[in-house]
Amino acid sequence: MTQIRVSQRAAAAAALLLASGFGTTTATAETPYPSRPVTIIVPFAAGGSTDVQARLVAKSLQAVMGQPFVVENKAGASGSIGARAAAASKPDGYTLLFGTTSTASETVLNKEAGFDIRTDFTPISMITNVPFMMAVSCGSGIKTPADLVKRAKENPGKLNYASWGYGSTGNIIGEMLKLATKTDLTHVPYKGESPAAMSVISGETDLAFLSPVQLPQVKAGKLCAIAITGGKRMSALPDVPTIEEAGVEGVHMPMWSGLMVPAKASNDVVATLSHALDKALKSDDLVKAANSMSLEIIGSSPEVFKDQINGDIKTVTDLSQKTKLRQE
Repeated sequence: MTQIRVSQRAAAAAALLLASGFGTTTATAETPYPSRPVTIIVPFAAGGSTDVQARLVAKSLQAVMGQPFVVENKAGASGSIGARAAAASKPDGYTLLFGTTSTASETVLNKEAGFDIRTDFTPISMITNVPFMMAVSCGSGIKTPADLVKRAKENPGKLNYASWGYGSTGNIIGEMLKLATKTDLTHVPYKGESPAAMSVISGETDLAFLSPVQLPQVKAGKLCAIAITGGKRMSALPDVPTIEEAGVEGVHMPMWSGLMVPAKASNDVVATLSHALDKALKSDDLVKAANSMSLEIIGSSPEVFKDQINGDIKTVTDLSQKTKLRQE
């Protein structure tokens, strides 16, 4: 079962709100926030893990706040295009970013990203912790991480792995695997997680680290999960070991999703969204959907989210000095 660890930020946030509920003002004392539809920019393609999560959260926020929350996909450049668009939007709370660990890594890895997550956004809350499957084609003959490592060492430079862009979560974990196992795997970037998954199914690539959104492909026998990242097994695949259990150490990084607002948004907007998310993440429908995808709903205060981002940036900075995380 998904463990919900939503923090006790609601009380603090509520103190900044009007006693009547979400009556925060943005422009005038007569205009509550939100008074019109809110756009949530997803910086990745439709159908991937981030997109699916964002749509679930949007639906739950709409129920809580009484205004439409509309997901808009702006994919490309490892998420930089969407993040850049969100950062440049008016900081009035009507354009949000549904970011991921990849959004933080782009700040380090892409000099042309056009945004800095630390200065261009105000964190609202982490949403989920996402386990990833080490997935191969079921017809590849690779049954375990040890099989993969053996084949890679016997064929240096000939095996490859797919991701959804330089600096993406799949790229980061792939480079961690190369470093930990001392293997030479070629990185092949795609424009989204779903295209990356399809490349493994078709045999165009040998491996990808994929989110639980791709579980239907595993259940259908098109992909085979040979290990799970993180410290525990995935509830939907209880017989698949963690990558540590499979004998590979040093392949771990927290993979989160979270909601952010452009920097300089008012304290009232931040508090309103924080308070609303506290309620939205407890939605029965959201919890049920998260359980079905083996996602852990975590929630957080803006301060905890900020600390997580800073920690991840340090991790990626250190990793980038040892591996190929930048496009050459």
